[in-house]
Amino acid sequence: MKVLLVFTNIRTLIPAVYSFATGYLSAVLKKHNHQVRVFCANNIKEIPGISRVLKEYDPDIVGLTGIGSQFFYLMQIARLVKKWKNVPIICGGPHATLYPESFLESGYVDGALVGEGEESIVEYMDALESGSDYTGIKNFWFKKDGQIIKNEYREFIQDLDSLPYVDREIYDHQKLINIDNYTVYMLAGRGCPYNCTFCSVPYLRQKGKGEFSRLRSVDNVLGEIKLLSERYKFKHIYFRDDTFTWNKEWALEFFKKYPQNFDYPFDMLTRADCVDKEIVESLKHSKCDCVWMGIDSGNEYIRNTVLKKDISNESILKACRDLQAAGIKTLMTNMVGLPYETPERFQETIDLNKKIHSSRGVVSLASGSGPKIFAFNTFPGTVLYELAQKEGWLKPMKYGFHVYKESIIDMPDFPRKKVYRLRKKFRYLVYKDTQPFKAWFFRIYDSSLGQRLVKLIPMPLFGVITGIISKIVSSREWRVKK
Repeated sequence: MKVLLVFTNIRTLIPAVYSFATGYLSAVLKKHNHQVRVFCANNIKEIPGISRVLKEYDPDIVGLTGIGSQFFYLMQIARLVKKWKNVPIICGGPHATLYPESFLESGYVDGALVGEGEESIVEYMDALESGSDYTGIKNFWFKKDGQIIKNEYREFIQDLDSLPYVDREIYDHQKLINIDNYTVYMLAGRGCPYNCTFCSVPYLRQKGKGEFSRLRSVDNVLGEIKLLSERYKFKHIYFRDDTFTWNKEWALEFFKKYPQNFDYPFDMLTRADCVDKEIVESLKHSKCDCVWMGIDSGNEYIRNTVLKKDISNESILKACRDLQAAGIKTLMTNMVGLPYETPERFQETIDLNKKIHSSRGVVSLASGSGPKIFAFNTFPGTVLYELAQKEGWLKPMKYGFHVYKESIIDMPDFPRKKVYRLRKKFRYLVYKDTQPFKAWFFRIYDSSLGQRLVKLIPMPLFGVITGIISKIVSSREWRVKK
C-alpha cells in the first residue's frame, strides 16, 4: 500500500529538521513492503503543496505527526486531504499521544497512535490491505459511531536493535545536513528515567508496558554512523537524546569505542548529576565537542520544587568546571516564564549563566552560540499544564504561534509580554559586563528586527552563514579586564 507521512515544522527552533518519528515509521513500513513518501512543511506557505503531492502520489493512507504547536497546521492539511479524497487519516507523535481526543474530535482524523507506533502501524496497514477489522489494535484509538475506542497499550519495544535504522532517504537528507552547518542528528535510545514536570516523559511512560528508558547497543549506534558516513558528507554529530549519560556503563563503553572508529566531533545533552569524574575523564578522549545541560532556572526553588529536577546550582557549576577543565565546551539551556517565576527570580538565571559563560565563548557547530533561552510552554498531559490550568494562567495557542519564543501562560507577577522582552535580551544581559562585542551582537541578533532579517536568508545558505557568524562571535571575545 502507499503511505504518505506528513510532518510540519512551522515556527519552531530550526528552519528545517529531520523527523525521527517519520524516519522510524517509514523504515518499518518499507521493511514490510509498503511504499512511503513524506511531505514536510517548514512554513505556512508550503502547506498548499500537499494538494499537488496527493494528486501525484495518490496514497492509500495519510499519517500526520507533530508537537502541540503544529496542531493547527496538521488540521489544515487534514482538511485538504479529505477535500481531495476520503482516505484514512491517522495521527501519531507527541501531541497525538498527549491529547489524542483533539485529533479524533476534529472530524478529519480516523485514528490516533498513542505511544510507540512501529508495531501498531504495520498491523493497521495489514488489516486495511486485507479488509479485516482494525479497531482492536493496541496503541490505537479510533472514533466509531460517535464513540472513541481506546485500546490497551502494548509493550515498549525493548530490543531497539531489532528496528531498522531510521529512513533518511525520505528527505533530501544532505540538504538538511548542510542547512545545519554540516551536522547530522542521531538518537541512541528512547525515553528518559527522570520526572521533570515541564516534560511529557512522565506521561509518555504510562503509554506502554515494560521499561521505558532504553538504549540501542553501542555497536548498533556505531554501525549507523558508519552507514551515514558512507552516504552523506557531514562534519559533526548531534545526539538528541534527552540525557545521553543516564546509563553510565553504556556511556563509558560508547566514549571508549567511538574515537576508535570515528573522528567526527559530537554534541550531546545530559544533566549535571549524570556527569562525574569518570564520565569527564572518558569524555576528554572521546571527540566530544560540547555538552548541553539544562539549567532551566537559576532559582533553586523553581528548578527543584516546581520542575522536580533535584539539581543544585553548585552541582551545575562543578560539572561545568570539570568539563571545561577537560577541554569540553558546556552550553546551558534555559527557560523564561516558568510557573511562579518573577523577574527577580529570572535574574538568578542570568547570574548563574554569567558564572558559566561570561569568561569564555561557547559555540556549538550543531546549533551556534550559547547560552540558549526558550520561552516556557506547556502542553496537555504534563504536570505543569494542569498547574497552569488550575492557576488560571493558560491562554489559547493561536495560529502562527512560535513555541520557543512566545508563551501561552500569563502570570500576574510575570506577564507574558515581559517574558517575551526578557527572552530577547537574555544573552545580551549575560555577556554585557565582560564581553560587550558579543553582548551587542546578541542584542541585535535576538531582536525582532534581527530575527526578521535571518528569515530572509535562503535556506541552502542558512548553515553556511550561521557557521561563519558563530566563528566570528567566538573568536572575537572583547572582554572587560577584571
